[in-house]
Amino acid sequence: MAGESKKLMIIVYYWPPSGGSGVQRWVKLAKYLVEQGIQVHVLTVDEKSASYQQTDLSLLEEVHPEIKVTKTRSFEIINVFAGIFGKSKVPSAGFYNLDRKSFVHNLGLIIRSSFFIPDPRRGWNSFAFRKASQIIREEGIKTVITSSPPHSSQLIGLKLKKRFNIEWIADLRDPWTDIFYYKLLRHTFLSRKIDRHYELTVLRKADRIFTVSQKLKEIFVSKDSRIDPEKISIIPNGFDKDDFKNCIANEREKDFVIGYTGTISGQYEPRGFLNAFHNLVRQTDGKARLEITGTIAPGIINYIEKLGISDLVTINAPVPHRDIPGLLCRKSALLLVLPRVSHADLILTGKLFEYMASGRPIMLVGPKNGDAAGILKVCGAGESFEWDSESEMTDHLKWLKNQHEKGLLVTPENENLEKYSRRKQAMNISKILFR
Repeated sequence: MAGESKKLMIIVYYWPPSGGSGVQRWVKLAKYLVEQGIQVHVLTVDEKSASYQQTDLSLLEEVHPEIKVTKTRSFEIINVFAGIFGKSKVPSAGFYNLDRKSFVHNLGLIIRSSFFIPDPRRGWNSFAFRKASQIIREEGIKTVITSSPPHSSQLIGLKLKKRFNIEWIADLRDPWTDIFYYKLLRHTFLSRKIDRHYELTVLRKADRIFTVSQKLKEIFVSKDSRIDPEKISIIPNGFDKDDFKNCIANEREKDFVIGYTGTISGQYEPRGFLNAFHNLVRQTDGKARLEITGTIAPGIINYIEKLGISDLVTINAPVPHRDIPGLLCRKSALLLVLPRVSHADLILTGKLFEYMASGRPIMLVGPKNGDAAGILKVCGAGESFEWDSESEMTDHLKWLKNQHEKGLLVTPENENLEKYSRRKQAMNISKILFR
């Protein structure tokens, strides 16, 4: 496409002021695509009618000024449900707050899965399609990326492909019908069949597919023999080096402090690690702290109290994304716990990559044969432990503390980390789309 103007439309539901790693993916990639000389148009939902799980106003500062952002209104059944029953009754991301005994929760799931397929944010689709059609005609855009979840956004791309025969890339950050909480959604036989039809149609009809890992690519390819594996490119989650440019190597706290950012729900099963931390405190001089920044399930807080380590565990409220890098860099080591669910080996949280960018050693609690553990090993960024491997985690914590006290607790630079740089990834995307 030499000599032609490079124009790209990205259709994405989650965009600032929405928060979360799904937002950061395209905010960061779009920033560096602009640097590649690409005219980027972003189509997203107006926050006034959106149903975000979280917001982060600091992410607005990270949107490149040359990105043309267009917002449309939406009809959100989630907002209607929240207005009737209260926001606390709306299932959170990953359904971590789901009360299976609650009539309201069960009613919400039945309505969601029977009438809003593939998801309740489908109410945005008609508004987004009309606006996308207008922008395509006015700007002469020939390349469109639709990013999900929510997977209903992929149906916008499918319709645009049929109407305009654009080059359509489906960016699938998560599994669709294989997501770990899918069985909780209470699908009927018919609704499940419709959902799988949508998934297969998107996988077949998209000109290209982006996804975040080799294992997820294999899952999508296995759906149908007509899906060409060559059209699926792996664009992992990653980190932005600019976020860490003020990280100073000697900025660590003097005490041995393990940091964790994000959510810890009951599904995360951190008890094995907490037992190991308790062992560390009992078997050494007791000078160690665990600092959690985010939200933590009441049952986990109760378990911390039961172990008698409450005075060594600090739980802070969530902070804006712009504050995360500095927070990570000050810690001695970082803890990453994956939820103990089916397909946990596929989970690649964006947190992993920012942890690695901080240069702090990581303790990952989750499947040792999973994608996250594999990346950690290849990048030499830490060690992985199964949820129940209390003894091994105790020994490793002792080693980390000893290294910290000797001033030797550093993670050596690793060339494999560069492939997760947002700038590098944007260069790869540019080559794929505008070769």
